[in-house]
Amino acid sequence: MNGLLSIRQTGSRLGLSEHTIRHWIKNGRLEHIRLGKRIVFDPKYLEKLIDSHRIKLIKGRGETILTGGKTSREASRKNDEDAI
Repeated sequence: MNGLLSIRQTGSRLGLSEHTIRHWIKNGRLEHIRLGKRIVFDPKYLEKLIDSHRIKLIKGRGETILTGGKTSREASRKNDEDAI
C-alpha cells in the first residue's frame, strides 16, 4: 500500500476539501480503491486526472484548447450563435 494517498492527502493534492472528495466518490466522479472501510487513491491516477483537465495554449494565437478539442474562439462563437 506504499504510495497510496488518503482522502485528506488527495484533497490537499487537488486543492479540494475532504467533503468535496467524498462527494465526488459518492457520485462516481473520482476513481478510488476501497480497502475494507478505507478509501485510498493512486497518485498516478491523480496525475492523469490533472493532466486531462489541463488547458493548453496555442502558441502565438492567443487561444486555448478546451476539453473536447475546441479552441476558446470556437466555443465563444458557438455560444454567440446559441444566444441568437
